[in-house]
Amino acid sequence: MKKSLFLIALLPSFCFSQEVVIPNSWSTPTLMTNGSKLKSKEIKEYRLYYSVDGPIVYTGTYLVTQKNSADITLNLPKRTKHYTIRTAVMVVDKEGMVSAPSNEVTKKVTLSP
Repeated sequence: MKKSLFLIALLPSFCFSQEVVIPNSWSTPTLMTNGSKLKSKEIKEYRLYYSVDGPIVYTGTYLVTQKNSADITLNLPKRTKHYTIRTAVMVVDKEGMVSAPSNEVTKKVTLSP
């Protein structure tokens, strides 16, 4: 059974919204921020970063997952302009060291009103 992380944006009660699933398609980072090689057996957690209509802020809020296979589910208001959703992951090892960010994945989604 595939697991998903769920994010629900706070929306005004008058907005109609639609659920959007963003499948993971990033590659696991291979280097830590200090330049050392990341060993998969040392991975403690994945920090999943995302943004809607803007750049990813790696010092901001993130989701924690134990697997590199979580999808993101967002509840977004319908609108005529497309959404640009960006995702990336950073890995934390068992010693608390953080990896460099993975590749950023961008998806454009249109939710017609």
